[in-house]
Amino acid sequence: MKRMARFVGGLLASLLVAAASAQPADVLDRLQRLGEQRPQEALRALQALPLPPAATPPVGSAASSVAPAPTDGAVEHRRWVEGLLLIQAGRPEEAMQLYAKAGDDHPASLLLRAWAERRADRHQRADELARQAVAALPTCASCDRRLAYELQWLSALTHDALGDLSAAERAQQQALALAEQLGDTHRQARSLADLAQLQQARGDAEGAQQRLRRALDLPGLEPTSEAFVQLGKALVARAVGDSDGQRSALERALKLADPASRFANLVRVNLSDYWLHRGDAQQARSLAAAALSGAQGLNDAGLTRMARHNLVISLIQLRDLAQARLLSPLLQESGTELPPKEQLGMLNEQSKAWAQAGQWQEALRLLSLERELAAAFTQRQLEFVLAAQRQDQAAAQQQTELALLHEQQAVQEGQAANQRVLIWISLLAAVMLALALLVAGLLWAGSNAAQRRLHRSRRQLQDLAEFDALTGLRNRRALQDAMAARDAERSGEGGWMLIDIDHFKRINDSLGHASGDQVLQAVAQRLKAQVRDTDLLARWGGEEFLLHAPGAGQAALRQLAQRLLLSLSANPVQLDDGRQVQVSASIGFISLPLPRSSQVFDWERAVNWADMALYTAKNAGRNCAVGVLGANLDDARSLAQIEADFEGAAHAARVQLVQLRP
Repeated sequence: MKRMARFVGGLLASLLVAAASAQPADVLDRLQRLGEQRPQEALRALQALPLPPAATPPVGSAASSVAPAPTDGAVEHRRWVEGLLLIQAGRPEEAMQLYAKAGDDHPASLLLRAWAERRADRHQRADELARQAVAALPTCASCDRRLAYELQWLSALTHDALGDLSAAERAQQQALALAEQLGDTHRQARSLADLAQLQQARGDAEGAQQRLRRALDLPGLEPTSEAFVQLGKALVARAVGDSDGQRSALERALKLADPASRFANLVRVNLSDYWLHRGDAQQARSLAAAALSGAQGLNDAGLTRMARHNLVISLIQLRDLAQARLLSPLLQESGTELPPKEQLGMLNEQSKAWAQAGQWQEALRLLSLERELAAAFTQRQLEFVLAAQRQDQAAAQQQTELALLHEQQAVQEGQAANQRVLIWISLLAAVMLALALLVAGLLWAGSNAAQRRLHRSRRQLQDLAEFDALTGLRNRRALQDAMAARDAERSGEGGWMLIDIDHFKRINDSLGHASGDQVLQAVAQRLKAQVRDTDLLARWGGEEFLLHAPGAGQAALRQLAQRLLLSLSANPVQLDDGRQVQVSASIGFISLPLPRSSQVFDWERAVNWADMALYTAKNAGRNCAVGVLGANLDDARSLAQIEADFEGAAHAARVQLVQLRP
């Protein structure tokens, strides 16, 4: 903290000295870095600097309340830096006025609008504006490398928020190249830290660590820059299960940051998340509450949402359920566009927290929202993969056409030269014929190779769309497609079973995600060994599996549930590093149609009933199976009443259940 205070004081002093000169670009750079910690002080310092000659109003004229259109690079640089500082200070409306006369399509105007949308949690719109700004850069005479860097860096953030990691990494690499050309260590540190997180997300742990080491080795690294790198280091450590490294990096980042800054509150949010996973809800609550107060003061919707989410989780763990319910609906505020990956994580954490607190109604509601969003997110990720493959195919086609063009040019040059030598005309004809045959052969061979590559790509895409890459089982979409091909009204007939690994989050947190993946693979193989070839077994999401057994009656389904419980818990899972993990699961099942019931279930309703039985098994202590044997379903109204309060219906004997143990 003291080091940060000395740094900020020194920065302000250097700005006052620089103000007496010609307002160099590096002064604005230092103001921009100060704005990341203290935006109000940076704004005051900027406004105290003399205006460049091109931007000074004529003597005796009234200064306009709206800035004039950009005229040169110095004016332009000052204007968009002021806009960024206004947005960081929670005053986006004033920032938009800076370009009221410049037009909405100016790259700097688009940059400010994109940042305002991102701060308001409207990530899709922010991404559209950032793309538009990057496309407009080549035609902008007053735009420099600094503005180009800010646009590429923002584009990387918006791509990452929407789940397009390949596009995010490309944009961040371009931003890093611009920072290196500028010789700006702060911007280099930011981009290197973000690239480390992107490389970790695609499984390149060594590459991520190299990026972080390179960032920390930058010469003259200032406290604000190191704090940013330490936060990136903490997020990479969290991804690989290094809890000690995560805590050390977060505490270092908080020590380096200005206590009242947005960045410090972001670090507090991450520290509260760390303590939640370590089981210290009181410490997590204190940090989340402090971060929430600071975020609201900065009018920052995204940071407010993250702090409020962690506060809700800590309140649930502390059994302050009334206050948690009061805050929880605010996580679904209208007007926001939460990144799907982030929203999925929040829904998953809250649903599990409510379930652990025994509040099944809230848990089921959030779980339902999570499943709907997961299906949409999976479809979006598939679209990103398809787009990347189409881009690769287009590039390959372009290279083929270019090579063919070069060959054609060579042929034409040969013809022109040989026409001047009549004596060789017969030989030239023979050579041209041979060359034509060679080109035709090459084209034919190339066409066949392209067809084979296209066939392999289609087959790979089909596997990607239908099978889960980790377990080799069918995925949610494949099961949905199979059900869509059936009679919709009677698609629920047969046996349905939901299997959920007990305490899987504990396995991930204590042993790491790589060990968790090995447990998922082992469980999938044990399940697959117990089912029939005609059964449909799919990974339904996370640690949950769905089984559809066509034609399976209650007796057969009970026997299968008993076998699955025994198969999963009888022997521990052997990990690659030699450790062993004892695994068990909770199961909910139902065979349709139910005895003495005229109600017809479609497949989605069947899965919902199996899910309610699964939660009953969880509530019964886990490592057991609960099946639905029958229900008092006189009409649609009684069906709706049971679904609204399944637990109460079971206690009132309106639903008949059976419980099995291994």
